[in-house]
Order: sequence, then C-alpha cells, then structure tokens
Amino acid sequence: MTASGQWKNIAGANRDTYSIASVRSDQSGLTVRCVVTDQNGDSVTSDPAMLIFLPQTGDSSQLTLWLLLALASIVALAVYCRKRGR
Repeated sequence: MTASGQWKNIAGANRDTYSIASVRSDQSGLTVRCVVTDQNGDSVTSDPAMLIFLPQTGDSSQLTLWLLLALASIVALAVYCRKRGR
C-alpha cells in the first residue's frame, strides 16, 4: 500500500512465492497483501499484513541470563543428589 492509501503491485511479485532479500528500516510500516488470480480471472485477496522492523541491539543479556540459570540448576541438582547419596 502506498502512502496515499492506494494498493500498488510489486514488480516481480507474480510467482508462487515472493520474498524480500534484505529488509531496510525505511520499509517498517509497509502494508502488503496477496492477490491470487486463477486462469478464469477469479481471485482471492488475503488480509493485509504490516511489516514491522525491529533493529537488533546486539544485546545478548537474555541468553547469558538463561545460561546462568541453567548452570545454577545443574549445580543445585548435583548438590541435592550428593546429599541424597545418589
């Protein structure tokens, strides 16, 4: 959909599949839909979908947190099993 609210065909998007090779931040908010037309001219149109661009922050703190929790759980289990004589 263009900024003026008009639907516009995407050049080259006339095959079984379509993908965007590289998403740019200026494409965030882009609204797209799919129109499939058969040989008789009958068509069906999908619901519109909006592309949302979420930049990567490079923050791996969530992964680090999960790894620390997993390590702490293993240590706690080892201590528990040692106390129980297993």
